Amino acid sequence: MEDVLASSLTNRSNKQIRTEISMAVMKNQMDQQEAQAAALVKMIQNTSLDGTGRLVNRTA
Repeated sequence: MEDVLASSLTNRSNKQIRTEISMAVMKNQMDQQEAQAAALVKMIQNTSLDGTGRLVNRTA
């Protein structure tokens, strides 16, 4: 009986650890994607729209 209980607790602990690792990896990926999106938005905002290479005031 003790072996079954110990095995059950170990399996539960292993599943919890795998879940925590998966969540940490997912959060890291989301953080990277957020940083990439911010860089892309910044690049787009700093790009001219008229093809001349000059910045255009798009807020006017």
